[in-house]
Amino acid sequence: MKKYLLFSLLMLLFFSCTNPVQQTTEDSCKLTIENNSSDNNITVHLGYFGTPTTRSSDVSTTPVGIGETIDFYEAPLNRIVNLWYTHTSGNTNWTTELVSSVTGDTFEFVFEKDKNYSLVLNDSTFEFYSDGVDINDSNPQTVLSEPIFSRDTGQYTDSFYLSLSTDSGNIIYYTKDGTDPRSSATRSRYYSSILISDTTTIKAVSYDYQNYSSIAEKSYQFIGLFSVYTNSSIFPTNTTPLAVEFDFGREVTELILDQIAVTNGTPSNLSTLDNIIYTLDVTPVSDGDVTVQIEEGAVTDTNGNSNASTTATFIFDGTPPSVTINPTSELDTYYDTVEYEIIFSEDISSSLYSSDLICTNGTVSSVMLDSSSIETRYTFKVYPENKGDISVSLPADTVTDSAGNENISATASALVNYIPIGEVREIAVSGDSSWMYAIDYDYMNLIKLDTANQKIDSLILLPHPNPVSIKYSQSDDILYIAYRYRDIISRYDLASNSFLSELDYDTSSTTGETWSIDIAPVSRKLYALSPAGTFDDYLRIIDLDSGSLIASGTVDGSLIGVTDSTGEILIGNEGTSPSTLHQYREGSGKTIIEYQNVRLGGNGQHIAVSPDDNHVIFTNGGGNGTGYTIFDILPADISQKYGEWVNDNYPEYGTFSHDSQYFYSNNYNDGILIFDMNYTRLKTIDIPNRQDYVIFTPNSDGTVLAAFSYDTYYDREYRFYFYTEIRP
Repeated sequence: MKKYLLFSLLMLLFFSCTNPVQQTTEDSCKLTIENNSSDNNITVHLGYFGTPTTRSSDVSTTPVGIGETIDFYEAPLNRIVNLWYTHTSGNTNWTTELVSSVTGDTFEFVFEKDKNYSLVLNDSTFEFYSDGVDINDSNPQTVLSEPIFSRDTGQYTDSFYLSLSTDSGNIIYYTKDGTDPRSSATRSRYYSSILISDTTTIKAVSYDYQNYSSIAEKSYQFIGLFSVYTNSSIFPTNTTPLAVEFDFGREVTELILDQIAVTNGTPSNLSTLDNIIYTLDVTPVSDGDVTVQIEEGAVTDTNGNSNASTTATFIFDGTPPSVTINPTSELDTYYDTVEYEIIFSEDISSSLYSSDLICTNGTVSSVMLDSSSIETRYTFKVYPENKGDISVSLPADTVTDSAGNENISATASALVNYIPIGEVREIAVSGDSSWMYAIDYDYMNLIKLDTANQKIDSLILLPHPNPVSIKYSQSDDILYIAYRYRDIISRYDLASNSFLSELDYDTSSTTGETWSIDIAPVSRKLYALSPAGTFDDYLRIIDLDSGSLIASGTVDGSLIGVTDSTGEILIGNEGTSPSTLHQYREGSGKTIIEYQNVRLGGNGQHIAVSPDDNHVIFTNGGGNGTGYTIFDILPADISQKYGEWVNDNYPEYGTFSHDSQYFYSNNYNDGILIFDMNYTRLKTIDIPNRQDYVIFTPNSDGTVLAAFSYDTYYDREYRFYFYTEIRP
C-alpha cells in the first residue's frame, strides 16, 4: 500500500513537470499557437536564434501536434526575441527558422503586456497576428475605420438624404433592414446619398476588397407628416401621356385616383407594385404647365403618419417650331453675297449648320447665331452663282426645340440682280463729299460710291481692262485712271460724267506696264511709275494737259507719292526687306535725280502724302520702329520725322483726311485705326477680313470712311463698307 501511494505521488509530480498548466499572470500576454503544418509535435522557441553555437532559447512551448492549438502565457515581455521551432522526424532533429516576409531576415518581435498574439504554422509559411493584425505580411491587414454618417440617430419630421463617407476612400456597403452589411443578400453598395423618409435603421461597413471594418449603425424614427418625392421636370417635353411617379419612401395605404388633382391634363392608369411607389399616366390637354397634386393626408404609413401635400409639375410642348427665312441685304446688289436671316418661332436646342440649308443658284456660308436672340434667330450668307432667283429652304425635321419637336419646313426665294465686284485697287475722293470713286481691276469698272446713302450708286464701264490706279484733280474736277498693260491715262470728267480724250505716253523703253500714278493738280503734272526690269522701275513725269514728257528716269521702287507744292518725289520698295524710302527731284535735261534715301523697316506696303504736303508715311509690315510704329516723315527731308503713330502690329495701309488733321491706318488684329496729328489713337473700327486685304479713304469732308475688303484665301466677300462718326 505504501509503495502504491509513493508511486502515485511520483507519477503526479512527473506529469505536473512535463505538462504544466499555463495561465495568465499579472505580467504576461497570450500567445496562441496553431499547427497547420505536416510536422508533428512542434516545439516553439522564443529567444535568440543566432547560430547553432550561439542559439539560446528563453522559453519553449510544449509540443503541438498536427492540427492542434495551444495557448501560451510565458513569452518574455518588452524585449526583442526571435521565434523558431523544432521537431523530430525519424531519427533526425529538425530546426526551422521563422523568416520575416517583410524584411527577409530572422523574424524579430517585442511582446507587450495584455495583448493577444497568434502564431499559425504552415508547411512553408507562417502567420503572426497582434490583436488580429498580421504583422508578418508585406501587405499587412489594415484596420478599417467605420463609415461616417451625416445624420445622427434621432427623431425626424421631414425626409432627408443621408450621406456616408470614409476617411480612407474605401467602398461602403449598407443595409436598411437590420441585416449584416458584410454578408447580407439585401446589402447595397453606397454610391450616392440615401433617401431616409421612414423609420429606418442603417447598418454600414467599410471594405477595401480584403477586409471589412466593424459595423456602424444609426437609427432614424419619423414622426408627423412625411414628404413625397416626384419626378417633376423643369424641361419641356412632348411626350404624351406623361409618366408621373410618386415615391412615398415607405409602405402606405392605398392611393386612389380621387385623391389626385390634375390641371391641364387627364389622369389614368394609377398603379403600384409595392404600395411605396405609385405611377400615373397624364395626357396633356394643351401646351403649357401640367400639374399633378396629392392632397395632404391622402395615405398613411405603418406608424400612422400621414403624407404632406405634394405637387408634380411638367412643361408640355407639343407644337413643332415654325420657320421664316428672309433676305436682309438689298436684292439689287453689286456684291458677291446676299445676307439672310432665319427666324424660329421658339428656341431650338440643336445647332443649325450650312449643310442643313438647301440653296439653288448659290452657296450657303457663315451660319451664325444672333447672340441677342438666345436660340431663335440665325444669320447666313449666300454667294450667288448667276443673276436670277436664289432659293433657300430648310427641310422639315432638321432641328428640334427643347421638347424634342422637329421643325416645319420653310423656303425663301429672292430675285437677285447680281452684278459681281472684283478686286478694288484704289479709292479716290471727289470735290463733292457725297461721291467717291473706285476702280475694279477684275471687271473693268469705275465704281461710283454714294457716301450719303452709303451704297454703290452705279458702275461705269472703263475703256480698258486692268485698271491699277486712280487719282482725283480738284483743280479741273477730273479723275485720272491708269491701266496695268496700257500706256494710256483715261480722264473722266465729273462735271459731265463722261470720258475725255486720253493721255498717251510712251512705255516702249520699259516692260509696257504701269504700277501706279500720282498727280500734282496745281503744277499740272502726272507721275507714272512702271517696271523696267527685275529690280528697276521707271518714272515718267507727264504734262497733265498735253501728255508731253517733262522728265523721266530709273528709280528704285514701285510705290509713289508726290508733293504738289514742292515737287518732292517719294518712291518706296513694295514687299521687300529691308524697305527703303527714296527721295527724288527733277533734274536738268528732263532727268530725275535721287536726293537721299533711308531704310524704314521691312516689307514695304504703302506710301501716302498728306493733302497739305507736310507729311509722308511709308507703311512697313514690320513697322518703321519699335511697336510696329508708322513714322510721320518730313517730305522735304525724309531723314527727319515729326513723331510716330503706334500701330501695335502689322501696318499695311495708311492715308490722311482731306484737311490733313487726321491719319488712318490698319493692322492685322484690330482693323482700321484713327489718329490725330498728335499721335493719339481716337477710334478703332472693326472691319471684316481685316487680316486679308483692306483699303480705305475718307470722303472730302471727313464725315464718311469708305473701305473695301475681301477674303483672299477663298477669293470672295468682295465688299464695300461705309463708316460714319469717324471723328471725335
